[in-house]
Amino acid sequence: MQEANSDTKFQKGQQDADFFKKLHKVEKHIRKNKLKLTFTDQLGKAVTVSQDEESEVSSKKEAKKLAFYLFWNMRATLSRNHVLLEDVEYFLEKTKAKECFDMLDLDRDGKISLQDMRDAVVSVYENRKNLALTLKDTRTVVGKLENILGVGIHGVCFLFYLSIFNVDLYKTWLTCSTLVLAFSFSFSNTLKNLLEAIIYLFVVHPFDVGDGILVGTTGTDYFKVEEIALLNTTLIKWDGSRVLYPNYKMNTDMITNITRSNNKGEVFSVNVDFSTSLEVFAQIEALIKIHSEASPDINAIAVSPGNGGNPLKFTMNIWWEYTFNTADRGRYGGARNKILHVINAALAKANVKYTLPAFPSQPMDRRMLQLLGNLPSEAIPDVQPIPTS
Repeated sequence: MQEANSDTKFQKGQQDADFFKKLHKVEKHIRKNKLKLTFTDQLGKAVTVSQDEESEVSSKKEAKKLAFYLFWNMRATLSRNHVLLEDVEYFLEKTKAKECFDMLDLDRDGKISLQDMRDAVVSVYENRKNLALTLKDTRTVVGKLENILGVGIHGVCFLFYLSIFNVDLYKTWLTCSTLVLAFSFSFSNTLKNLLEAIIYLFVVHPFDVGDGILVGTTGTDYFKVEEIALLNTTLIKWDGSRVLYPNYKMNTDMITNITRSNNKGEVFSVNVDFSTSLEVFAQIEALIKIHSEASPDINAIAVSPGNGGNPLKFTMNIWWEYTFNTADRGRYGGARNKILHVINAALAKANVKYTLPAFPSQPMDRRMLQLLGNLPSEAIPDVQPIPTS
C-alpha cells in the first residue's frame, strides 16, 4: 500500500515537472518569435487595448494590477522572484532597456522585485496625474495674469483713445494719477504680495501639485500640495485638514520638497553607560543589519559611538537609509516603526543600560516632613539632619 502511494506521488511530481518544462518552452517560443499577446482578460480594467487606441490607467488600483502582470510577463523563469536586466532586453533595445531597468529598480540592488515594480508603476501613474493637475493650475494662474495684464494694457490704450478725441491728456493724467496714488495706500501691500507670488511660482517654482513638502525650519508638519493658485496654495496636512497657505509667506519660509528628494536617511541616538564596550556596538549593528537585509525598505545601516555630553556617558548613534524618499507616509511610518522595534529588541538582547549618575542627598528635617505631608507631629519620627562641613 505504501509503495503504491509513493509511486502515485512520484508520478504526480513527474507530471508537474513536465508541465513546468512545457510552460517554459512555450514562454521561450513566445519571446523568441516576439508574438504579440493581449492581456485583456487578465488585466481587466488595468489594461484595455482596442484597435484604435489604448486606454490609460485611471486609478491606483489599476496601476498595481498593471505592475503585477508586467512583473509576471517580464520574468524569464518561474524559479526566480525578481527581474534582471537581461529579461528587459528581450523587449527593448539595450540602451532603452537599461533606462527602463534603472527606473524600475528603486532600491538599486541590481534586480527588480515585485514591490519595486509596483512602487515604480504607481509612482509613474501618480506623477502623470499630478502633472495633469499642475498644468491645469498653471493655466488657471496664467489666465488670471492675462486678465491683470489686459486691464493694465487697456488702461494705457485708453489714454491714446482720448488723444484721438482731442482730450487734454495732461489734466486727465493728473486726475488718474491722483486716484492711483490714493488707491496705492490701500492696495500697495496686495500688489507687493502679487509680485512676490508671481516670482515665487514662475521663477523659483519649488513644488508641483501632488508633492509632499515640509514647511518651516523645524519641518515637523507634513503637507501635500493639492492646488496652486496665484495668491494662495492649498495644502493637505498629514491629519487630513486643508490649509490655505499664502504664497508670499511661503516665499520667506524654508520648504523641504520630499518628493523631489533622494532616499532619506535617519539617525536614532541612545545614551549608554561609558562602560559599554565596542563589541556591544558591533553586536547591535549586526542584529539590525539582519533586519535591513531582509527588509525591502531599508538600504543601509551604521552604528557608531558619539559624545553624550556627560563625561561618564556614550551616545550610540544608529543611522539607516530608506530605499525611497519617504513621500509615501504610510510606507514610511510602517518601515520606521519596524526598525525601531528591532533596535529596541537588539538593545535589550545586548543588555545595554543607562544608569543615572549618583548625587548627594540628605533627609528632610521633622518640620519639612510635617509641612509636606500635613501629618501630625506624633506620626513623624525624629530625623536628625546630616551636618554639612
